[in-house]
Amino acid sequence: MIKGSKVLDDVAQLAGGAVGLISHVQQQIQNDIRERIDDMIAKLDLVPREDLERVEAVAVEARKKQAELEKRIADLETKMAGTKTAKTSTATTKTTKPKTSSRTTSRKTTKKSA
Repeated sequence: MIKGSKVLDDVAQLAGGAVGLISHVQQQIQNDIRERIDDMIAKLDLVPREDLERVEAVAVEARKKQAELEKRIADLETKMAGTKTAKTSTATTKTTKPKTSSRTTSRKTTKKSA
């Protein structure tokens, strides 16, 4: 029985060593895979998520600013169009007023004094 117990102890020790070796090999394989993935990412010229999120935030702000500026331009164009229309209508009104002759004016003054 002592020999059988010693054999079982040897098998258990061997199995424990094998588990440790397998664990070490597994860790080494994971490290190798990580290194290869990092190398592939470096070759693909990918950017970190934080940088991407920062650029997206800047783009959103730029779009908002662009929309504000487009609205301001449209308002200014409307205002300028309204000013041109007012000037044109004033000029048209001045030229379309009927001219009064001096006779009509003198008659009016004559009627007032009479």
